[in-house]
Amino acid sequence: MFDKYDNRIPFLELPNISIKINCPNSTRIIINHCSPSISIDKLGLVIEDLVIESSDLDNIRPSYDATMVLSLPENSHLDIPIKVLPGSVQDFTVQPENFEKQLIPGTIIKDLNLELFDAYGNHVQENEKVGFSVDGFCWLDRSFSSKKVDAFGCIDLCGLLRVTGGYGRNVSLSICSNKESISRVWQIEKRQLRISSQIPESCFAGSQLEHLEFEVVNSKGEVDVNFHDEDETGQSHTLVIKSQSQFMDIEDSVKYVFRQGRCLVRAVPVPLETGEFTFVAAHSGCPDLQLTLKVLIEPHSEMEPQPLNIRHSLNAISFMESETPITSKSPQQFTPEKMDICYAESRLLETDRESFREFRKDLEDDIHEIGLRIGKVEAEIRWLEDEQRQIEVNLSELEGIRDQILGIDSYGSLGKNRILTRVESKSDCAASLVMKHLKGMRDQDRCGLMGNIIGIVALLGTTPTFELSRLFSEYLGDQMLAVVCKHYEDVRLLESYQKNGKLNPDFALHMFARKLGQSINGRYLVLCIEDIRACEVDKDVEGKLLFPDPTLPNGSTPAGFLGYAVNMINIDADHSDTKTDSGCGLRETLFYRLFGDTQVYETRDDMKRAISCIKDGAISMDGGILRGNGAVSLGCLEPDIVFPVVPAKNRLSESDMRLLKRYRELKLELKETIAMLVKKNKSRESDLKRFKERRDLYARYFTPRDLETCL
Repeated sequence: MFDKYDNRIPFLELPNISIKINCPNSTRIIINHCSPSISIDKLGLVIEDLVIESSDLDNIRPSYDATMVLSLPENSHLDIPIKVLPGSVQDFTVQPENFEKQLIPGTIIKDLNLELFDAYGNHVQENEKVGFSVDGFCWLDRSFSSKKVDAFGCIDLCGLLRVTGGYGRNVSLSICSNKESISRVWQIEKRQLRISSQIPESCFAGSQLEHLEFEVVNSKGEVDVNFHDEDETGQSHTLVIKSQSQFMDIEDSVKYVFRQGRCLVRAVPVPLETGEFTFVAAHSGCPDLQLTLKVLIEPHSEMEPQPLNIRHSLNAISFMESETPITSKSPQQFTPEKMDICYAESRLLETDRESFREFRKDLEDDIHEIGLRIGKVEAEIRWLEDEQRQIEVNLSELEGIRDQILGIDSYGSLGKNRILTRVESKSDCAASLVMKHLKGMRDQDRCGLMGNIIGIVALLGTTPTFELSRLFSEYLGDQMLAVVCKHYEDVRLLESYQKNGKLNPDFALHMFARKLGQSINGRYLVLCIEDIRACEVDKDVEGKLLFPDPTLPNGSTPAGFLGYAVNMINIDADHSDTKTDSGCGLRETLFYRLFGDTQVYETRDDMKRAISCIKDGAISMDGGILRGNGAVSLGCLEPDIVFPVVPAKNRLSESDMRLLKRYRELKLELKETIAMLVKKNKSRESDLKRFKERRDLYARYFTPRDLETCL
């Protein structure tokens, strides 16, 4: 307390005080407990153990500003500005509410948002870091372990988790904050594999079990029609048959497809030996879905059994004039259509007229169904081709304006043509061959495996000045010509090796080099962005990484510090949307891998004075280079391969931003349309191949007039 002359007055006794907290937006805050006391020197009033409760803090987020009013005797009061922050995570909810419907083994969870609350039901404060542990799931990003809460008190996990648990198993997601763990447990819906056709208790040795129909049912006994083998959605639902008899070897690489929850196995060969024959029918992707079947094998009473060698029949038939037999070392997607061929051979040998008529009808139905499907797919292809042409027209109209806004020439960023020409002129360089190959690729090829080859480092970034371009290129050295691809598996598109470990010169990039009269000397670097551990630092609205400024021992920022190299390089406009499967861009993957925490300073002297806070290295604008960990680059170099230069522009107008947004949307639409077109063409080729197989098989046994009637 103070008198009117601002002299401090000691407290003679503990005064009667009341505490109230005022907040905007009618936020109600209750003071549940406090312990006031007088300091030892009697000059101060100490308030301890103040317990505040409120469930309305969302009304004052994100600032959480409030005022604590301390009322003293004689109508005096003191207003103290405070912040009332929510507590740590005590509960969370999962959106959407029907999240369990996404729990299908092997699939990626496409829609999952967590809403986090404290003990009083307030959303958790923005940027609070939350750890995760999962059971029955796996992270698509292997480095993922924690994430920060967004401005709405939520965490977006869309597209980050894959279901690994089996049908009927429990899966769980736990969040950890302040050493507390909160879990949610779900059960994947139960599924059961059963046989719907009748199996005889016994059969003759050397015969076969025919027309075995299996189905997948839910807990209510209803057939799950979602068990449908579909290439377009990436869901594989197939059945395999495995023999448990030492006298019978069934081709377990043969797979039978599920259609609308049902799978038909035309024939299962029975061994020649008498006794109990046991075999297992199992889902190829979900081993929990399996069924063990037993049949008693009896000796044939009239004649010596003649076994049907299914494997021999398969090898004897050559689909589409192929000379490659189906063996256990060459797994096949063994559909009911292909099984019909073996079925026809065996039935014709037995001259079973009823089965022959049934085979003919099945064949006619298949030909008719495949023909209709081909017609439908061709109509979809024509529509997609028209859509592609229209999008390309719209893009060409916007491209000129977009180039003016961003300062882009006909190939890309300003100076990019010149850099590309320099790269292509290096006749013994892998980067030269990659760029020539990418330049000649069609859009359809970019949606295939070769689309995973992104480019080379030098052409994936730009700088605002030539000085930065030269310095960054000198700092990276040979890494400027490193080839960048999506996955580690894509490396096989560039090289393959013989059995003795030596390079195969007749494959991939080396074969392409030989066609152009070039060669690749020595080794070259390949960077796979999916396998780079992304930087987990937050980003600003421009996508720059929010690193704290370096600090000297006295707590100040070093003089001459300009920023971090990874933030001073810009992503090339054509690759601004290039991301990993988990949504990470080139800055936090590729360029953070190359530059790390490298700092940029005005002069060498500034850099030397800041050496105590330099970890990964530093560059000065007058040419100095520190490599970090005691290494310094001396001398001078004028690199011929540098980053293209795109001068910094003033802030874009709203109309320019709308145009660029529309351009990006059209580019994405074009990419999706071409990808769908590639899928539809593959589907059409597959159906045409199947149609020819069925048609040729029909022609072997029936007249052309019958075939015309069928069509």
